[in-house]
Amino acid sequence: MSTGLRSGQVAEAAGVNIQTLRYYERRGLLAEPERSNGGHRLYSEDASGAR
Repeated sequence: MSTGLRSGQVAEAAGVNIQTLRYYERRGLLAEPERSNGGHRLYSEDASGAR
């Protein structure tokens, strides 16, 4: 199974809601993330912008 941050974790770290993340994906501002075996989005650590 792949590891990564789930949508809620990235949204919280970035200060936006999950629907905003999906909007960013549709607009091409955020790369489409990998998916877990269960279909959950798995973002890389740098997707949140938190450092």
